[in-house]
Amino acid sequence: MASFTVTLACADPLRLAEDIEEARAGGVGGVHIDIMDGRYVPNLCMNFAQVEAIKEAYPSLAMDVHMMVEDPFRWKEELKRLRPERAAVHLDSTPFVYRFLCQMKEAGIRPGVALNPSQPLELLSELIRRVDYVLLMAVEPGFSGQHMLPETYRRIAALDDWRRREGLDFHIMVDGGVDLENAGLCIEAGADILVGGALVCFGQEGGVRESCKCLKRRIDQS
Repeated sequence: MASFTVTLACADPLRLAEDIEEARAGGVGGVHIDIMDGRYVPNLCMNFAQVEAIKEAYPSLAMDVHMMVEDPFRWKEELKRLRPERAAVHLDSTPFVYRFLCQMKEAGIRPGVALNPSQPLELLSELIRRVDYVLLMAVEPGFSGQHMLPETYRRIAALDDWRRREGLDFHIMVDGGVDLENAGLCIEAGADILVGGALVCFGQEGGVRESCKCLKRRIDQS
């Protein structure tokens, strides 16, 4: 059964706790935390102090951390200490991706690899059996509010076909530009988890709770 998470990068920073509560009431499966260093992407976002505060306030809420940073090993100890459910690192963020994935696995964190739109799926061939999920970027990373690139559906379907052929069980998470129109198409193509943000869960008419409920219905119907 497919599910969705919400990226807190798109929540209202002045009412973050309220937005989390509203998203939970709307049926969200977890929260997505974007960590940016201003170098891998030209932007800054959330930090590990916020990760810790959210984990303390909502210990049962699933959390995945998306590391948009140049050197993920700088934050390795923070990840190991806080132990989110999942953590993904970009394929080109370090020449030692395999080592990072292994260390996350050893720490009890489900490891993932994030792939940008310009990167062919074949780049995952040496790692695909080592990941719990592929975080497939449907936009160029770093900024909210972008619209999903049309080739995303083909890439999802190709990843799904790959895991079926090889008998693999990694999840496909799609991040960027998710809305009520394309959510069902992503699920039909093979996506397991959608990351809802500025186009579907936050800043929408009716509020966060109702927006999340609408997305959940769309996913459940797919």
